[in-house]
Amino acid sequence: MRSRHWMLFSVVSGLMMLLTVMLVLTSATITDAQPAFATNTPRPPDPLGARAQLPFEQYALRLWTPVAMLDVLHSQLSRLANGELEQIDAIRLTQYELSQRFPDEPRTLSAQQRILEAMLRTPRGTVDMRAVARPYLVTRFNQQLDVFPAEAGSLMIDDFLIQVTPLKINPDDLPDALLYLRYPSNIDVPARYEDFIVVQGTSNGYAMLPLPDSMIAAPLNTVENLVLVRTGDLNNDGLDEFAYR
Repeated sequence: MRSRHWMLFSVVSGLMMLLTVMLVLTSATITDAQPAFATNTPRPPDPLGARAQLPFEQYALRLWTPVAMLDVLHSQLSRLANGELEQIDAIRLTQYELSQRFPDEPRTLSAQQRILEAMLRTPRGTVDMRAVARPYLVTRFNQQLDVFPAEAGSLMIDDFLIQVTPLKINPDDLPDALLYLRYPSNIDVPARYEDFIVVQGTSNGYAMLPLPDSMIAAPLNTVENLVLVRTGDLNNDGLDEFAYR
């Protein structure tokens, strides 16, 4: 009889100890629980448990500057030139962001030249150069006006060929022009950049007119080259137009 009581007491004691252990285990939170097995791998932080260390008003998204964004673009262009073709889409995105945030950048000649040279090193037809090449070449063209003939002609700037066709796009007496831009200047070599732009004569030289995106350059995407069809007063309004394909 005493043996049975002792066995019953032992069973009850064991159940009480097991219940106590279970209560201790279940009372621990997930973030405080220890791993079931010994390991040297650090536990990943709980993202929901992270707390800001500073007042919320002291946090902000990265503040982009024109210089920083141009540095990113230059790096992407250099990577593309070294064979990283996945940079093509990244460059298009950076160019779009640049046009939205800083539409006049790059604005200095040195910055334009730096980006343009990087663009010309990329595989043919992979990068849209218009936003950089056009303002750069118009500025350089204006610097040559003191030695440039007043009428139609051509000149070279940084191995770009610039051919000038006089146009009359407004009623004033100042000369306007159609500029054909080509790189390289050697026409026996496939063009890496080919473009037509209209410039308006002003008292300070030529100014580039705003151009729609439909005025494409070549080579880019499926466009391999450009051909000037005709210039002149095509619609009898007293002003000149031009057509190219």
